[in-house]
Amino acid sequence: MIFPIVVVMFIIETVLLFGSDVLHFDYVQPILERGWEPVWKVVYPNGITQPFGETIALAMFWPDVKNREKITKITFLATLLAGFMITGFDFLAILVYGDLFSRFLYPLYTLLSMISIGKFIENLQMFGVMYFFMTALIKNVVNLLVALRGIQQLTKMKDYRVLVIPAAAIALFLGMTMSKNIAEHIYFQHYKILVPYFWVPMFLVLPAILLIVTWTRQKLRK
Repeated sequence: MIFPIVVVMFIIETVLLFGSDVLHFDYVQPILERGWEPVWKVVYPNGITQPFGETIALAMFWPDVKNREKITKITFLATLLAGFMITGFDFLAILVYGDLFSRFLYPLYTLLSMISIGKFIENLQMFGVMYFFMTALIKNVVNLLVALRGIQQLTKMKDYRVLVIPAAAIALFLGMTMSKNIAEHIYFQHYKILVPYFWVPMFLVLPAILLIVTWTRQKLRK
């Protein structure tokens, strides 16, 4: 349900930005002016772990899927579409801001502030806030559900629902106390702690080990 809304927002935003005459295609030139090194620095480890690495959480729902043959196809298409949307939003931000794009915490929100058509259609940041709230809600619900189901499997509990309120309270407490502001959360908690010590092992190293072990077992059985 969220994805169609995001697609519609992307199309509307693109049309309105074109109508506002704020897109500068010369900002994307020259391509790869400093080679591939700056690209790889952005891609790994931060770019690949968020948001693509986080999708490993969806593997917790795979055992409940009726048609498991479609899991690979659907996962691939979803990842491809997500990558396209992220690339599209970033491309629009570069067309508008150029090198300043990398300094913004929320490029989508900032882009919406640039829309101005006839001094009538403007100040659309509220739609960006709505988008953030919807996607953040879905993401938090999925992560919380995955964590609770993981605890249920590890502890052999019959029902994880008894943990919903305590887990939500802990998540709220951590969210309110981990960082003093969003800049500290992103540039310190995220880049310095979460990515190297939690996300890379959980999203890249551990799945790779499990893949190798599973592949080896299948070969030995044959």
